[in-house]
Amino acid sequence: MNSNNQQPQLPISLGYVDRVAVVADGQVIATHPRSYGRGDKILDPLHFLVVLERKPAALDHAPVYRDGQLPPALPALRRALEERVGPSAGAKPYIRVLQLLARHPMGRVEQAVASGLAAGAPDAARIIATAERLAEADRGTSAETMTRPAATAALPDLSRFDHLLTRSSRGDETDDRRERPAGDGQPQDAQTSGPAGRVGPAGP
Repeated sequence: MNSNNQQPQLPISLGYVDRVAVVADGQVIATHPRSYGRGDKILDPLHFLVVLERKPAALDHAPVYRDGQLPPALPALRRALEERVGPSAGAKPYIRVLQLLARHPMGRVEQAVASGLAAGAPDAARIIATAERLAEADRGTSAETMTRPAATAALPDLSRFDHLLTRSSRGDETDDRRERPAGDGQPQDAQTSGPAGRVGPAGP
């Protein structure tokens, strides 16, 4: 059989201790955290974005969008849009906002949506622009952190060292041991007087 005529393989699931991977045609196309709870459902909104783009009606059937698994700001946006332009017309701009999740983290999208709601009469184009500005700000902050110069210590004063070198080169350095007078705690060699008043070193 010609390999070019082979049908794509059906996706298979591979179970690991902490995750489940979905593999198709030898590539991992999705990963899910693994849960050991009975009846638990762990859904990722990213895995439904392509379906929403082709079938907007899936918005009411995908559990991840229907069962309150999104941050509260997103369902609030949908309600605001539908109240303003109607359920059918409001779903399309809402899906456009959800598509932001393909390029931005959930927290950033939520922040952009909350900003749009706070401004009143939320608009999908304005929310998308806000998300892009937040992304630019985050990239600028990251770049500034990476290029910020490290703290530098003050250079030591080498003038004293240079002065010592100058003295050494002139031969002016003296032997402190010869010139320093004996003081307390620095015993000298004891001397005794011998016959005829001569002085000699003490010893046995």
